[in-house]
Amino acid sequence: MAITAKTSVSATLYYGPSTSTYPADTTLAAGTSITILWKEDTWYYVEASSRRNYIQASQVTGITGGTPVNYVNLMPVRFVGTSGTCHLGPSTSYVSGDTLAVGTIVRYLSPKKEGDFAFVEYDSAGKKKRAWFEHMKIAQMAVRQAGSSGVVVRSAAAGSALLTTNDGDLMYLIPGIAPVTAALSGTTYTWYKVHYYSTNVTVSEGDGWGH
Repeated sequence: MAITAKTSVSATLYYGPSTSTYPADTTLAAGTSITILWKEDTWYYVEASSRRNYIQASQVTGITGGTPVNYVNLMPVRFVGTSGTCHLGPSTSYVSGDTLAVGTIVRYLSPKKEGDFAFVEYDSAGKKKRAWFEHMKIAQMAVRQAGSSGVVVRSAAAGSALLTTNDGDLMYLIPGIAPVTAALSGTTYTWYKVHYYSTNVTVSEGDGWGH
């Protein structure tokens, strides 16, 4: 049985359970009917008007149908392997959100998965957002650590050197992008696209990758 309620005041929905960490989504008028899906501390995750998002529990009244279950999420880190559009619910019938590019880091809010969609969190304009994204477009990350001499990071295969990483820095291999071969100073290397400090760059074994 669905747990339903109404907004007690004009209430703002947020992309997560905090007014500082997550941006506002939209405002619901007082008296709007909502369905409560779960609770996180002092917030409810609700559905209303073809979208799912968070509302402060203090702005909800008249709960019927049961007691909202408190949800504690796990957040394994993943990569977007194929670009796609987020939705504010677990199907394309919900309001569309941001488009996530290949290589975007997402945190999988396990075990929240419905049909073809997984509930994820990602960085957006200095804040964080939670939304639903097709789980087949999400991949686990292959992680490698820079060796004692660091890794030379380049703009493209055999391209210009941008910088040398610090000793031990972690880089994440971007799934879905095949490695390429190219010659640098007369030697042919295999080049990989990786994610390093919020930037997608190119590295090779010749520059220290994987040492």
